[in-house]
Amino acid sequence: MKPTRILTLIFLALYIGACVFPAICTYDGENGPPNYFYGWTCLAFGWMPPWSFAWLANPIMLAGWLAYVFHRYRTARVLGLAAFIAALGVWYFFQPKNLYSGYFLWQASTVALTACAHLAAEAVTKREAETLAQPVATPA
Repeated sequence: MKPTRILTLIFLALYIGACVFPAICTYDGENGPPNYFYGWTCLAFGWMPPWSFAWLANPIMLAGWLAYVFHRYRTARVLGLAAFIAALGVWYFFQPKNLYSGYFLWQASTVALTACAHLAAEAVTKREAETLAQPVATPA
């Protein structure tokens, strides 16, 4: 199996895992009970302010995945990096102790998308270089 296919499966597994596991935790008051938000909850309602900047990583990742599917690997790589940066916005709102596995799986999925697009772009560049290096046959 090609490395890009493996990374694609890893990306999808990470993203689905991010939706299934708890992502963040908030507290009601000083000594209130913890409220755990699973990834799917964050995906469904994270677009509401104030978390909307970090949530933008989701549509950016979707655009990056679509670019990857349509063989626009360099665009997918840039969008994967943009999604990674947008996802870092969560750190502005939550302390590290309030971030759970769902968040880290989500962040890892942005890295997997970027890595997958990077490897695919490098393979295309290598193939193009090999094609250009071959001598052109001249008719006799």
